[in-house]
Amino acid sequence: MDNRVKQHAYQAIKNAKLVLVPFPHIYVEKVLPDEFYSELLNKLPPDHDYDIYPAPYEQRHYIQLSPSRTAKLTEAVSQFWKEFEAWIHSQEFLEILVDKFGKRLQVNHKYREKDLVKNSVSDECVRVSPRSLLVRDYQNFALGPHTDSESKFIVGAFYFPKDDSLRDFGTSIYTPKDPAVKSWPSPHMKHEDFNLVKTFENRPNTMLVFMKTDHSWHGVERKQHSNVGRDVLFWIPQIGAAAGAEIPLQLPKRWFSKPSFIDRLTAKIGV
Repeated sequence: MDNRVKQHAYQAIKNAKLVLVPFPHIYVEKVLPDEFYSELLNKLPPDHDYDIYPAPYEQRHYIQLSPSRTAKLTEAVSQFWKEFEAWIHSQEFLEILVDKFGKRLQVNHKYREKDLVKNSVSDECVRVSPRSLLVRDYQNFALGPHTDSESKFIVGAFYFPKDDSLRDFGTSIYTPKDPAVKSWPSPHMKHEDFNLVKTFENRPNTMLVFMKTDHSWHGVERKQHSNVGRDVLFWIPQIGAAAGAEIPLQLPKRWFSKPSFIDRLTAKIGV
């Protein structure tokens, strides 16, 4: 992967505004250099390379990116995705995104204690498994509000449309009509029980990244879209081992542990 592409993406992520309400997230524009993004669009795999999700989500077709899986893609696109996968599953890429959310990750420490012990690689570090799904969603695809699975801590969605024709086929964030409703396990809920806060548009060369919490309610609205297929790459690092993840990484436990008195104090005064 060209270092210029990496540095462009890192700078775009660093420059993106971190929004804290209703939960921490960023929406990054111009994530990749224009010429590289054009190349990426030309290298999107053909339909027959994708697997199909089981019911009721069969409108979602997917490729789990990993060294062994990208090697099986159509030859004309395999090398591109091999290099792209190696980059987004690197320690460097992980640390850029973790640093963006920083000590705010500690807010979930009460949910993480057992996972940090179970997945320790040393007294200081915990195992992290980077995973990515390259998906193609068709017109009737929808997802009820959910907070995402317990082992995740940051979730990224790269949007890869060719133009703005599927602009409203994006990712929506919500607040529950009952403010007391929270969930760490993340069942899929009914849209009608939530208020739509915002839909992040499926625009070319953009990326939504959010922090998993017990109120990170997000989903996909029920709408009739064109059936050309929405191309999105989900970047979903997880604490511990994860099915299909082949590149073990690690992070300091301090990112997820109970904040110290100094950390709590500085957070309170906004330092």
